[in-house]
Amino acid sequence: MLELIFSRPAPGGRVNLVWMQQVAYVDTRQSLPRLASALNQPQLVRDPTAVFDLMPPFWQRQVHAAGI
Repeated sequence: MLELIFSRPAPGGRVNLVWMQQVAYVDTRQSLPRLASALNQPQLVRDPTAVFDLMPPFWQRQVHAAGI
């Protein structure tokens, strides 16, 4: 995934945020990755790292209430 993100750098060699946003919707669960609908993708998920724990408690409760 990192190779895909860095495959299209922005002018100046920085990370292209627009490209990264488009890559976020790629469905890699199949043998041939395809662009998934943004409406079907959960926007907040329980991150397996400690980053989720840094979210404000209100937003953590929202994620848990949605059953994600």
